Amino acid sequence: MGAINRFDLNEIIEETGASYFVETGTLHGDGVDYALHFDFKKIFSIEIIPELAKKAKEKYTSHENVIIIEGNSSDVMGELIKKIDGNIIFWLDAHFPGCDSKHKTYDEIKQLDYDVNLPLEKEIDIISKRIGNYKDTIICDDLWVYDDVTSGGLVDFDTHCSNHNHNITLNEINPDSNLNFVHERFSKSHDFKKVYKDQGYLVLLPK
Repeated sequence: MGAINRFDLNEIIEETGASYFVETGTLHGDGVDYALHFDFKKIFSIEIIPELAKKAKEKYTSHENVIIIEGNSSDVMGELIKKIDGNIIFWLDAHFPGCDSKHKTYDEIKQLDYDVNLPLEKEIDIISKRIGNYKDTIICDDLWVYDDVTSGGLVDFDTHCSNHNHNITLNEINPDSNLNFVHERFSKSHDFKKVYKDQGYLVLLPK
């Protein structure tokens, strides 16, 4: 579970004019809570676990600018962002659905489809369709799934799982671990920044 409050969204808003916030992986609403501190026209959060989506809808019922969407982010985000005419800050944190909320164990998620477990590749592809029309910022959690984070002083995925008795390895869920899919789509339009905190973050800032 990442923490979007690691980032100064005001700075991004001032630089890009972002007026919308789109999150994948609502969990308990920490991302939405942080986004509410900023002047976004709309805050969208997508959650695949029905129970968590229901609780989030109840939690934010008094906030007209907060929209909670139940579903797989890689299935529903495309239609959602087609309707958003403005720059977006994307917070992509939908990996390993159900683990942080204790709905599933790390061992159980080995049985899930790749695009459910790790929707980032499809999310990135969907967002890339907006290149040239908008100046979106993308903040991705769980860099350790796609890149070596030990060079930044962080513990790698396998060591973390071993230390916490999670019966899973990176090779089992992402044997072709790399960031090529991001570079292929965004290297010309965005600058890349790696942040070595928590499980690592990848930030894509419009040029």
